[in-house]
Amino acid sequence: MTTIVNTPGNGDNSGFGFLLGIIIIAVAVILFVVYGLPAIRASKAPADTTNITVQIPTPVTGTSESAPAE
Repeated sequence: MTTIVNTPGNGDNSGFGFLLGIIIIAVAVILFVVYGLPAIRASKAPADTTNITVQIPTPVTGTSESAPAE
């Protein structure tokens, strides 16, 4: 009976694909941090709202010096 030994060749064992994958993932994470997080934070409503109360003085009614006297 014949025995066949199939030994694979060297192929691509340099790890270039792994390195390329790591670089692509790093670039994706950096782009998310630079553009994604600020966009998500800007779309949320602010939790701490500051209310500013402005008091407008009412005009005083009565005689004024510039009105002609009768």
